[in-house]
Amino acid sequence: MGSLDHLRGVESTLRATAVSSALLLAAWLLRDVLLLVFASVLLACALRLASDWFSRVTGTGPGLSLLIVAALITAVAGGLAWWRGPVVAGEAANLAVQLRASLQHLWGRFGEASWWPQARGALRNAAPSSLGDLGGYLSSITASTLGIGGSGRAPSWRLSGPPCSIGSWGSSWTCWSWRS
Repeated sequence: MGSLDHLRGVESTLRATAVSSALLLAAWLLRDVLLLVFASVLLACALRLASDWFSRVTGTGPGLSLLIVAALITAVAGGLAWWRGPVVAGEAANLAVQLRASLQHLWGRFGEASWWPQARGALRNAAPSSLGDLGGYLSSITASTLGIGGSGRAPSWRLSGPPCSIGSWGSSWTCWSWRS
């Protein structure tokens, strides 16, 4: 009788482990969907809180107050984008120029090192395999978050070429380019 009770305990433990493992695997596979659901619940709670406050203050119904709050938030976001958007875009362009110049300087400094030719060969072989899935993963997250992508399958992006190479006489630089 004692061994039968022991086997039932082992069976229930194995069953609980299998169920929890299946739930963890499902959560891992659906992590972008779960993150999207979590964000939408947070947004819904914030909108509900704002519309309830607006409804109490103005005496309008919950549906109309939600519509007014959503319209106000959209108008404020659009106004901020219209007002400060060109400044942010200019700063982003300046950042891109500074990053490109810094990268060129860094690769120039690497070119002076004695160990660089061997490391460059290793990077050239490792970059497409290690960074190739990053673009597909990021585009998958973007497609699932924004609801775009048509087929539901994100394209696979790969990095082509070396990280950076110096043109003739060191006058021009060619850095990573993306290809599908």
